[in-house]
Amino acid sequence: MRLCDPREMTDADWPAGSARLRAYVEAFAREGAERFIANLHTTVRVLRGDDWVLPVTINDADYDNTYFCSPYTAYCPYAKEELRLIDSAAARAALGFVADAAGAMLKAVHINRIVHVNNWMLSTNLYPAKADLPVAGIADYLAAHFPDHFICFRSLNTWSNAALLRQFAAARYWLVASRQVYCYERLAETWARTLNAREDGRLRALSQYRVVDGAGLGESDYVRMAELYRLLYIEKYSQHNPVFTPHYLQLCHQSGVMVFFGLRGDDGVLDGVLGLFTIDGVVTAPIVGYDTVRDRRLGLYRLLMALTYEFAQRHGHRLNLSSGAAEFKRLRGGRPFIEYSAIFDRHLSAGRRAAVSALRTVVNGLGVPLMRKLRL
Repeated sequence: MRLCDPREMTDADWPAGSARLRAYVEAFAREGAERFIANLHTTVRVLRGDDWVLPVTINDADYDNTYFCSPYTAYCPYAKEELRLIDSAAARAALGFVADAAGAMLKAVHINRIVHVNNWMLSTNLYPAKADLPVAGIADYLAAHFPDHFICFRSLNTWSNAALLRQFAAARYWLVASRQVYCYERLAETWARTLNAREDGRLRALSQYRVVDGAGLGESDYVRMAELYRLLYIEKYSQHNPVFTPHYLQLCHQSGVMVFFGLRGDDGVLDGVLGLFTIDGVVTAPIVGYDTVRDRRLGLYRLLMALTYEFAQRHGHRLNLSSGAAEFKRLRGGRPFIEYSAIFDRHLSAGRRAAVSALRTVVNGLGVPLMRKLRL
């Protein structure tokens, strides 16, 4: 097992099938994370085993980071924003107090002094299909190299990572819930048979938008693609979401890290963009954006999601649609699963371990029932 700087790796250091990852991490390591994700500060490395290679990010603080590399952001300011979904003002106030207290505790134990493994710097990190990743060995190796850092794997759920979650538990990682995600398989039997899927299909048939694939997108589109993403995920939802730049979209498009689709109007203007990321038969949609000032009756979000479902069904993939728009996803056959982060801290002080244990108790004991009750 070796931790490598992508800029120093040779062809022999990369196993077969890792061309996408190589292009991705080499760009981040060479040009800096901020060029690609404006509100992300991190150091990108690669962890190399005998027949596998995983992207790694290393942080020491950066409490203003997007949540990809900042547990503090995920569990405190971002979580507080989600409280707007709760009707009771008293409950919002009480939970806001809990989030503030958790934030103070996590800062005190330097929670953002952390190494994330298999961190593609996406909302949903997909994992290789093999379930025998040596998570205990990875913990020992990274703890020896980073004796003052937490070790973390994000985006784990029982739908696609059941065996891996058991390995994490056996290796004495904490499994801390993060959110509820919506997943699909056998789309011809589930999604395609729903009333909403049929209605979306009729909308697609009647829409004046022209669907373009990656070949129909180019240099002149990257700025607009970034703007469409920003309109939805930053301006409509949260400043804590990643701010993908035009350079990022260009990197993912030209390297094949993602498969892209766009919606062009009769005037040639791009009004919707979709970027799909796939590993070993599971697909997710980290890039979704549309012109939020357009007439809602155009159904831009529905059109983009229809393209996502159709892509997954056409290729025989399973689909993880992450969190958000929960009712929309349920009505189209999505099943909810709690997502976890696996955090290793056995090499750290008792005080820092106690803080993660307390976080797990609060989030798993209070947050999970709340997510299920509110159908988030």
